[in-house]
Amino acid sequence: MRTIRRSATVAPFGVGAIYDFGDESLVAMDTYHWNNRGEWLHLHRLERALGVDHFLMAPVVRDRNNPHTSKIPYFRFPQWMFCPSCRKMIRWSYKMERQGEPPKCMQCAKHSKLVPMRFVVGCKGGHLFDLPWWRWAHSKATEPRQKQCQDSDHLKFETHRGSGGGLGSLVVVCDSCHASRSLYGIARKDSLKGVIGNCENRQPWEWADPEQQQQPCTHFPQVMQRGATNLYFPKVQTAIDIPETSIEGVNPLKANIQGHSHYRILTQMFEATATPDTDPGVSLVAKIIADDLLTVPDEVLKVLKGEMKPIIVVPENSIEKLLREEWEAFIQAEPIDDQRASFIAEKADLDSWLMEISYDHPFRMLHSHIDRIVLAKRLREVRVLQGFERQEPGTTMVNPAIDRRLGWLPGIEVFGEGIFLTLNEERLRAWEADNRHTIETRLGSMESSRKRSTLAFLPSFSARFVLIHTLAHILIRQLSFECGYASSSLRERIYSAEPLDGADGMAGVLIYTAEGDSEGSLGGLVREGLPERLFPTLLTALQTARWCSADPICRELEAQGLQGLNRAACHACALVSETSCICSNVMLDRSILIGDDAGMPGFFDSVCRAMDDFSSKEMIQ
Repeated sequence: MRTIRRSATVAPFGVGAIYDFGDESLVAMDTYHWNNRGEWLHLHRLERALGVDHFLMAPVVRDRNNPHTSKIPYFRFPQWMFCPSCRKMIRWSYKMERQGEPPKCMQCAKHSKLVPMRFVVGCKGGHLFDLPWWRWAHSKATEPRQKQCQDSDHLKFETHRGSGGGLGSLVVVCDSCHASRSLYGIARKDSLKGVIGNCENRQPWEWADPEQQQQPCTHFPQVMQRGATNLYFPKVQTAIDIPETSIEGVNPLKANIQGHSHYRILTQMFEATATPDTDPGVSLVAKIIADDLLTVPDEVLKVLKGEMKPIIVVPENSIEKLLREEWEAFIQAEPIDDQRASFIAEKADLDSWLMEISYDHPFRMLHSHIDRIVLAKRLREVRVLQGFERQEPGTTMVNPAIDRRLGWLPGIEVFGEGIFLTLNEERLRAWEADNRHTIETRLGSMESSRKRSTLAFLPSFSARFVLIHTLAHILIRQLSFECGYASSSLRERIYSAEPLDGADGMAGVLIYTAEGDSEGSLGGLVREGLPERLFPTLLTALQTARWCSADPICRELEAQGLQGLNRAACHACALVSETSCICSNVMLDRSILIGDDAGMPGFFDSVCRAMDDFSSKEMIQ
């Protein structure tokens, strides 16, 4: 039995992803093959946004020796392998599997472990299948006998000396007709033209059925390495579990009724009967729910009939709505007595702490930029695999259940803690208005690169997003030194929105840590969020951001990073672990924080000057 961390079944080894387990190569099958096994998971806000009833966490193996224990299915892929001893190529099938044993060559005396072929075929439609190696071997055939040969059982994967160390030295040979072709050029675009026709329109674990009526795939398949980063792009949606009463427009009674354990049963009974108003079963279950919630059955029936005010009016961009709800929850955070709650957060008392700080200290200037600090002592986050894409993000998204509707998605819940801070909205608007032309000139190349990029998951471009995102990165880098967490353990969640149509703007960030195999953390990150510790950390982070070891090159480059989507931001100053960033380490610019030599004042430019003045006074004294 092969094991995998439960959290990895969502990302990076969710449905459709190739997972290398030692010398073996496996691909995760679609969720239909889970057979509804797993642990139910609920987060109503995220369920409504994604249009599902619930989520399922992958089952946990309790007894490895029990063959009937619940587990999720992986399929061996690629099925084409070769023996490193005799060099014979073998197309593996599930009938050849032996419980708990890797594939071995039965054609030679050494019985060596078979090695998976390095290349596979995929397309922008999300399909994935084996490269037809017998067609590749015969695609450059010159003799009639070779052109007519259809033998796929006598292939060898040989290395030819004198051809260099590249793909040109690797050759697929047919032992029957002696046709051969090297792997030179196999990874080029459209290298399979003349080798295969259309896409096979399937996943590795799906059987090819020519008679099956299905829409043909219009994308021409491309050869990719099975470990390539563009082979699999998981689309993971996340949301933080917040109190329903903190959401604008929520009817708390309706939320409690819909969250009752008997509500699903009541819904099924209500839909099954022709006379729900007089049905005794419906009345009985409605009364049980009403008694538990100290209300009357009529209120429960109003929820069933849709006559009670809706909980949330979900806009088209429902993910943005999720962030808005979380923003409101953090803004309204108040201390609570229930230490078992999923969301425990309280506002830090900045004013009382600042009373003991001298009037000319940089902390006071920093406070005029930082509006609020909230200590999130306990968080519950749900991460859900919505689908996956291949070759390029923003292409066809494949549902985890492929072409079926199961009513659920694979997910994982994690617990942790964090620090939430907001920028002063009034000062931010003034800074944006006073420096609009300078900011547009500075970030114009970044916006042009974003429009040309293939990173469709990137959020809408704005100066405030780049500002908050860059602040989050330099804070993560500094916190990793202060609190003992590795930077890869810290994550960011950006709250950024322009004031529009009467709605308040958002300008804040949550830096948090959350893991699926522990009940939160040890409190070290929350401790770093106390004003007396966070303000020195922020000042140190800003001071560090003023100089990069790659300056002046880093500061002066008009475009750097992935697809040219960064300005003054590189590995030496602003980039963090890929697991920490929501935007693949792009849309970053230190200069928007601390200014540049061309005259653009950064948002924290006055804080930097206050630090310099205060340091000069201390040196004189």
